[in-house]
Amino acid sequence: MNGSLIDVEHDQKVLGGVPAMVMVTPNATLPDPTCSIGAVRRDGRQEHFSSVVYEHDYLDEDIATKSNRCYTLVGYQDLPAWIGSTQQLRPTESHSARKEIHDQYVIPNGRITSDAQAAYALAICFDLLTPVQRVRAGNRLVELVRKNEFDIGTGFAGTPYLCEALALTGHVQVAYSMLLGKNCPAWLYPVMMGATPVWERWDSILPDGSINPGEMTPFNHYAFGAIAKFLLERVAGLQRL
Repeated sequence: MNGSLIDVEHDQKVLGGVPAMVMVTPNATLPDPTCSIGAVRRDGRQEHFSSVVYEHDYLDEDIATKSNRCYTLVGYQDLPAWIGSTQQLRPTESHSARKEIHDQYVIPNGRITSDAQAAYALAICFDLLTPVQRVRAGNRLVELVRKNEFDIGTGFAGTPYLCEALALTGHVQVAYSMLLGKNCPAWLYPVMMGATPVWERWDSILPDGSINPGEMTPFNHYAFGAIAKFLLERVAGLQRL
């Protein structure tokens, strides 16, 4: 990840590379350079923080479509402290973004309008809910998981956060039940089929041993393999102090 950020900084500052004005294939689930800043910061590395200082003016502006940029506002609210800046983002921005989420997507009883595993997992892990809503969201997530017979019901966006969301809301045993599932889609299904790395799709190899004829069949991929973070931090207990 450190090497990736070096490349990003070089492309942007030395070569003058910037994203295109019109994004041909926008994808909200793959904001790699943006998310990596926070990940490196949590790892104790700070040499790349200066490369995002120039974004501070943009972040400090009033953003009309807050609900569409909630992750940016919430994720970067303490950016000045990371980089030693005396400037501060307006504290109301992240709170306002959360309110936009509540008003548009959260029903008063705690349910989210998109009543799916991924919606609850993301809302819980990104801290987008009130304490009361968080409890209800966790309970609803458990209901959905059990209704689905503990099969994974998330894609690339939600799968990395699914077990963590359950653990954060006091349902770690449910998370373990999902973790140990063997019926596709499940993390142990590829293992039962002889996998060592995690595949890009749960059924890259079909139960009869043949390779799935569809697309996206790499046998080594990040998205579903992101469960490794949960295994290290929750199962092995190797969390940052």
